[in-house]
Amino acid sequence: MELPCNSSKIINIGKLFRAYSLGNAQIDIIDTGSGMEKKFIAERLFKPFDTTKGNAGMGIGVYEAREYIMSQRGEILVQSEPGFGTTFSIKYPLITA
Repeated sequence: MELPCNSSKIINIGKLFRAYSLGNAQIDIIDTGSGMEKKFIAERLFKPFDTTKGNAGMGIGVYEAREYIMSQRGEILVQSEPGFGTTFSIKYPLITA
């Protein structure tokens, strides 16, 4: 599966999962890229205007995604290991009638 990213490149996504459990709808986006260090995730990943791409990126995409997800009462979780890829899990609470 390929996912458009910033309209100028394509990211090869390993897998995309959808699940429902414990009152939540969850989407997992899993890639097989280079992965990220825990320190980078904790200190820089969601920091606006912090980029690892030099002049090639603005450093706001993941920040804006998280802010939007949180504004809709959702949460985004990141699991990553250098050399093994990354999983972004997006969870939204299910509405009960």
